[in-house]
Amino acid sequence: SPRRLSGDDLQKLRGLTNLKELDLGQSNFVGGLHFLSDLPHLRKLYLGSFEHLNDKSVAELQVLPHLETLILAPVYFTNPEKTVTDAGLESLQKIPKLKILYVGWHGKWTMPVEKLRELLPKVKIKAGD
Repeated sequence: SPRRLSGDDLQKLRGLTNLKELDLGQSNFVGGLHFLSDLPHLRKLYLGSFEHLNDKSVAELQVLPHLETLILAPVYFTNPEKTVTDAGLESLQKIPKLKILYVGWHGKWTMPVEKLRELLPKVKIKAGD
């Protein structure tokens, strides 16, 4: 079977300094998102169906100072190993230029849109269903 992307593979993107948009949807690696800090023009990041999106991986996104649009489809619940909790939501406040946040739908485990709107009053929050 073909080799799957790992978090360390993101180091190989360092030379793509003009990259503006990156789709890591359907990925299932842990860690490595901090390597995207070497992409100074990255404005849009897709993390839909990103299987290991948890508080730690969301916190890694704060190293993306130019990120304007973020697409997330994590599970929001109480297990910080496998989901995004309130702590993970708060770390989104540290992405300085974030303007649009799309939140995926997972039934009762969907990220709390109203809470996100309180935490990120200058960010347009869009929820899918």
